[in-house]
Amino acid sequence: MQAGSDRFSFGKLFIEVILIVMGVLLGLLFNEMRLQQQNKERARVAVRQINSEIRHNRDQVVKISTHHAAVRDSLVALLSRVDTIEGPIPFQVIMGVVPGGFGKVGLQRHAWNLAGQLGTLEHVEFDSAVKLSQIYDLQEIYLGMYVHLGDNVFLASNANPDVREGLVLGLALLANDIAHYELNLIDAYDAALEQLETKKQVR
Repeated sequence: MQAGSDRFSFGKLFIEVILIVMGVLLGLLFNEMRLQQQNKERARVAVRQINSEIRHNRDQVVKISTHHAAVRDSLVALLSRVDTIEGPIPFQVIMGVVPGGFGKVGLQRHAWNLAGQLGTLEHVEFDSAVKLSQIYDLQEIYLGMYVHLGDNVFLASNANPDVREGLVLGLALLANDIAHYELNLIDAYDAALEQLETKKQVR
C-alpha cells in the first residue's frame, strides 16, 4: 500500500513540475512575442518619422534649387565683367549677384540618428535601411559642397586681381555642381519616399 502511495505522489509531483515548466516556458514565449511586437511598433514609428524627415528635406532642396541655378547663372555673368572691377572683388558684389546670396538650406537627420541610437533600424527591412543610409550620406556630401562654396566665396572676395577670375570661375563651377547635385538628390528622395510608402518596411 505504501509503495502504491509513493508512486502516486511521485507521479503527481512529476505532473506538477511539468506544468510549472510549461507555464514558465509559455510565459517566456509570451514575453518574447510582446517584446517583438513592441520593437516592430517602434520601428514603424521610426519609419514614419524618417519618412516625414525625408519629405521635409526634399521640400527644402526643391525650394532652394531654383535659387541656386540662378546663382550659378549670375556667377557666369559676373565672369564676363570681372576684368572691369578694380582691386579685389567686394564680398557684397559676389553675394549680391542674386538677391539673398546663396540662401540657406536646413536639412534634418534627427529621426534617422534617433532610430540608430535606439536600435530600431534592426527591425527595418534591409533594403530600405540601406537606401535610407545612402540618402543621408548623399545629404552629408551635399552639405559639404555647400560649406565649400561658402569658403570659396570668402577667398574670391579677398583675392588679388591676378587670381580672382580663376576663383570666380571655380565658384561658378561649384555652383553648377551643386545645382546638378540637387536634382539628383531630389530624385533620390523621391525613390526613397516611394519605397517607404509602397513596400513593407518592418520585419
